[in-house]
Amino acid sequence: MTDMNLNAVLRDALENEIINLAYIQEQVEEMQKNEILSHHPYKIWEGKDGKWYTYLPDKERGRVLKKRSTEQGIKQVVIDYWKDKLDNPTVEEVFTEWNDRKLELKKISEATHLRNRQIYKRHFDEFGQRKIKSITPEEMEEFLEEQIPEHNLKAKAFSNLKTVTRGMLKRAKKRKLISFNVTEIFNDLDVSDKDFALTIINMEEEVFDESEMPEVIRTHLENMCMISKNTLKHRQEFDPQLFPRIAYGL
Repeated sequence: MTDMNLNAVLRDALENEIINLAYIQEQVEEMQKNEILSHHPYKIWEGKDGKWYTYLPDKERGRVLKKRSTEQGIKQVVIDYWKDKLDNPTVEEVFTEWNDRKLELKKISEATHLRNRQIYKRHFDEFGQRKIKSITPEEMEEFLEEQIPEHNLKAKAFSNLKTVTRGMLKRAKKRKLISFNVTEIFNDLDVSDKDFALTIINMEEEVFDESEMPEVIRTHLENMCMISKNTLKHRQEFDPQLFPRIAYGL
């Protein structure tokens, strides 16, 4: 429902000295129903048998046929279906909206958009079918912790998973689909550095997104400084001028 339509209802109520909140609520709900029906992608029709028909989307079959005895009945089926999608979407639907919106706003690149989708498919394929309002903070914490041993995650991979999870949960919170504190979930994770296996990276083969380079440089600088401290007694001091070559695998 647009702000213009809502304003029209309020203006009509004031002009006719109707200060009845129940009436205003009824008009708002009616406009919401009409808006849902106007965006329904399938036609609603009366069959030769006098029954009313339409299709609803179906993830496995593409679409499914629905039938009711009256036009009002089939319209209510459509309204209930789309209201549930809007008011209580699945985790997957929230993720898709968040990821696509980030791309549309040009906050992420096509490559990051694809990477987010791959991370989601790897971890949330089954969990993602849950309705977002059915998820508790404790369930989300345990789910994230379980991903480390289940997929033998390295620290970097777990960090990427947290980024995707945090993003879609913040989107759900903004839409008032969840009420719990998103930040606390990540603060309460029972995870330590020893949970991850060490990874030796070949810089000549590693590919980084441009936005990741500052973090890559910082991490490798710290590593090289640690190596320098350990070998300083026996070798020449670490030359900072060599570092850019190391960071870029040159």
